[in-house]
Amino acid sequence: MAKEIETKVLNESQETAAPEIVAEKPVVDNFDAIVANISKLKGVEKYRGLRVKNVVVNLDDEDYDRITLVVNQNVRGNVREGDTYTIGETSNVYISSFALAAVLKQDENTAMLGNYVVRNPKVAENLLSGATISLLQQQIKAGEEYVNPFSTRTDAVPYVREWDWFANYITGIKLGVMGNKIVDRLIDRIVDEML
Repeated sequence: MAKEIETKVLNESQETAAPEIVAEKPVVDNFDAIVANISKLKGVEKYRGLRVKNVVVNLDDEDYDRITLVVNQNVRGNVREGDTYTIGETSNVYISSFALAAVLKQDENTAMLGNYVVRNPKVAENLLSGATISLLQQQIKAGEEYVNPFSTRTDAVPYVREWDWFANYITGIKLGVMGNKIVDRLIDRIVDEML
């Protein structure tokens, strides 16, 4: 009888025990907070005052619209040697149209262009000509799972590459003379289309 009561008490306590608390990744959707978190990561390089000399938009990439910014000084990056890539220095910074849109949305003068750039990524070729950018660069090791820290998707699938690579995060853009002219004209055009 005592054994029966002990088993009953044990079973009841297991049923009413406090639920196990599973720590979840905190949701950070503030651009500045995400940038601050990235900049604290080990091995992240910070570049300021990179001047954009040329911009090429590749719409044929299967994952995203890739924007190549050719800057005035070398940064870390993958350098192609024959059929392989090695870590070296390059003047090319690769970003997506979504990354560009996120940065544009941080400035009240260019915020309206964020979605426009995603729909029309080729505009970046002229918009960013002569711009000055700030960049955070994180090295991702081969086989390491990567999820874009700016992604708001809860079902984001980690991205894994078979080689070391660099995630580039543009954290600020100061447009050049041509870029500012384009902003004014594009905003006028967008407003006209809305009316």
